[in-house]
Amino acid sequence: MNRRGFVRLSLAGVLAGAAIPLLEACTAVPSAPAASGGAPTAPKAAAKQPNVYPTFRPVTTGPKPDFASSGPQYEDGFTNFPKDNPKSWTKSPPGNGTNVSVLSQARGIGGNTPPTPLDNNPAWKEVNRQLNANVTYTITPTPDYQAKLAAVMSGTDLPDIILFQGGLGGTNATSSTVGASSTTNLPAFLEHSMADLTPYLGGDAVKDYPNLAAIPTFAWKNSGCAYNGKIYMWPVERYRPLNMLFRNTDIWDKEVGANYVPTDAADFKKALVQVNRPKDDRYAIVGTNIQYNLQVFPALFGAPNGWAIDNGKLTRDIETPQYKESIAYIRDLVASGLYYPDSLINPASSAGVQTFAQGKGAIMVYTFGVNWSSLYTATQAAKPVVNFLPLGLFPGHTGQKPGHFLGPGFIVTNGMKKGSPERIQEILRIVDWLAAPFGSAEDLLLTYGLKDVEYTLDANGHPVQNKGAAADTQAVPWQYIVQHPQVMFFPNYPDYAKLEYEAEHMLIPVGIEDPTWGYFSSANSTQGPSISQTVLDTLTDILVGRRDISEYDQMVKDWQQKGGNTILGELESAIAAAS
Repeated sequence: MNRRGFVRLSLAGVLAGAAIPLLEACTAVPSAPAASGGAPTAPKAAAKQPNVYPTFRPVTTGPKPDFASSGPQYEDGFTNFPKDNPKSWTKSPPGNGTNVSVLSQARGIGGNTPPTPLDNNPAWKEVNRQLNANVTYTITPTPDYQAKLAAVMSGTDLPDIILFQGGLGGTNATSSTVGASSTTNLPAFLEHSMADLTPYLGGDAVKDYPNLAAIPTFAWKNSGCAYNGKIYMWPVERYRPLNMLFRNTDIWDKEVGANYVPTDAADFKKALVQVNRPKDDRYAIVGTNIQYNLQVFPALFGAPNGWAIDNGKLTRDIETPQYKESIAYIRDLVASGLYYPDSLINPASSAGVQTFAQGKGAIMVYTFGVNWSSLYTATQAAKPVVNFLPLGLFPGHTGQKPGHFLGPGFIVTNGMKKGSPERIQEILRIVDWLAAPFGSAEDLLLTYGLKDVEYTLDANGHPVQNKGAAADTQAVPWQYIVQHPQVMFFPNYPDYAKLEYEAEHMLIPVGIEDPTWGYFSSANSTQGPSISQTVLDTLTDILVGRRDISEYDQMVKDWQQKGGNTILGELESAIAAAS
């Protein structure tokens, strides 16, 4: 799913080294009566977790990729959109002709454009016809979604399907551990009001839902879809790599060396000095924003991705010398005049892209995946065109191994309210239909709509949406209920799949995981946002020179004393109980 215009990074609720999209800015949800009456009890300690997750089975009936996945951590790549679009669902329609209500958030694809109402929406009508179900949505703008969710959870009439931002632990595809979980009482709500899906999805039982079985196990685990040994949610999967460095090949390769990869951080700075020309309004590096930088440079120095664990004991990234060293390094680059002015603190999310597309930076800190394709669109539209490629990984110090912070591999989760076995199975069949493989007839309909109504084919056979048709398709959040595993494809960018395939094989083998993904901490929901904001504010001031690096240690102590140690203890307990 394209996240262009969607990944807007919020400063609120960000722990050091982790960026959180605006969709994840959360408010606490008080305990309240749920659908079946009564109030959920307080979250209890997680029981030891059996292997209840669905048995992974990749789908083999979809179109053949040009670049085949090397395993569940990797994506299939397609140079062109498949010309043959076979049906994934060949059985009777999944629905029983019933109404299915969905609580979801607005998708970022169409910006703030609301979806065309069902009565006037040909694509939506056709999806419902093929499902044999009347699927309707309550769609709330992303920043307001948590308040809406709180109201729904406090009521007695739940929708059939409910979206949860950040899953159980409050993480998503574009961040590591963040400062707030979805809700303060989410575990209790899941147990009290949501359907236990274990008999239908656990282990080999998922074979009845082959498209859901194709969702990689990491997405189920890292989103916390199982709690106390039972599956309550399913994930919307995303790719693993996160932020990385890109080089303007017209500058870097010409002036530093073709395909030159620095030997270490000191060598990287030397190269930056070589290409830096402030008098010509050209700088060595465009930083995009603080959060992206805090996911790139700490990894090079060997810092943990959010948290590190050793014999069951957790350490926060900011508590490690490697993380502090990376902060001092970025501060030195800024102080040396190598960053484009104010690029780390410019609130406009597109400012760095525009600057890089104007040829004013030799290196850009940006993101794998959809943002990569967005950068290509911007640089190809520039006059003159700006050409760019990934910069190879290098370590902070010679002799060390370089690292890359992985994402948890999902963006949101969904669950369904309690119901009869027949009702649960009906909705799971509908969800399985919606998870049809990339390039299938169902995926084509969900993504682009009806041929010659919402889209036409270009000269390369790629579906191109007609003007205004995104309101019929992309603005309807089908892919926020569920979606097939991500693939590498971007129309009219012929090298996109190949380049991303190569980048995945560079980044994933040295990828650094966060051991706390999928675990719940109530303190992280209540205290996390404020102490995380304080950390981010302090780091920002240190990096841009408003505060001295000597204030770093006090920042860590304040985080520990104002809730960090409590969060640490709760996460350690949750991990120990589930092991």
